[in-house]
This record gives sequence, C-alpha cells and structure tokens, in this order.
Amino acid sequence: KVYLKIQLACDALHVFIIALQRVLLNHSICSVAEHEVLEETSRPLLLGISRLIQRIHADSSVDEMILIDCFQAVTLLVSLFGTKVSKNQSVLSSLTSLAWNTISASPKLKIQQSATSFLASVPLTGMDKLTPDTLWTNGTVTGIAAWFLLMEAVAPVNTKSSKCLNTQFARDHLSD
Repeated sequence: KVYLKIQLACDALHVFIIALQRVLLNHSICSVAEHEVLEETSRPLLLGISRLIQRIHADSSVDEMILIDCFQAVTLLVSLFGTKVSKNQSVLSSLTSLAWNTISASPKLKIQQSATSFLASVPLTGMDKLTPDTLWTNGTVTGIAAWFLLMEAVAPVNTKSSKCLNTQFARDHLSD
C-alpha cells in the first residue's frame, strides 16, 4: 500500500510538472508562483525520492513501475529547474550513483531507460560548476568506457598490447 501511494505521488508530480511547463510559457502570475513553490520544495522532493530509490533497491519485491516513476519524477524536476538544483550536489550525486547502479543491476529495459533519462538530464544542473557540454562529454566518455569494459569482459577482441591500454583508459574514466 505504501509503494502504491508513492507511485501515485510520483505520477501526480509528473503531471503537475508537465502542466506547469506548459503554463509557464504564458508567464502568468499563478504559474510563476507555482514554479517558485515547487522550486522551494525541490530539495526535499529530490532527497525523498533518492531515499525511496535506495529502499527500492533493497526490497526486490517492489513493482518496477515505482522505480520508473521515481526516476521520471526526478528527471522532470531536474529538467524544470536546471541549474537551480545544483545547490543540492550531494543529493544529485547520490541520485547519479543510484542511476548507474540501477542501470547495471536491472535487466529490465524500461528501468534502465528511466535511469538513463535522469543521467542525461544531470548536465542541465551545472553540477560541480562545469558547463553542460563538459558534463555531457564526461557522461559520454564514461558510458563508452563502461561499454568497452563490458564488451571486453563478454567477448575480448583486442590484442594484448592494445587491450592493456584501452582497458586502463576505460578504468581511469570510470574511476573518476
């Protein structure tokens, strides 16, 4: 029952943010006020969803849709507020780590897609005072490095000399 309520809350947040994004185009006083109220509550919302995702990882009996809804809600919050959520670096770092763990641990494509969508929205925050293009480049290099290490583990195709260099390159980028 608790997880159903959480799923409904994430869905409601999802709908509210999408409606707010559409209304913000009109620049009405009400939409600006709603935006500011949601902005003030973004930190507790991000923190709460982060803790919830941690709980879901620990409880394997939870429906996958709840995890998907959580990542979608976080993605929308980050997309809506952009650099304004960069103050929450510890929460964003935790969510980023959880997203990578979700991608590597879950065999379900929809869950991986929702976590990947969140990771793609992180550069909008300007985390670590880096520009979005630098963050996207770093994310792409990390993704390629992770893919390379996975492929090397599954089906090694490199010669021994280039394998050592490429593997070390990939590990260096994943450890950052």
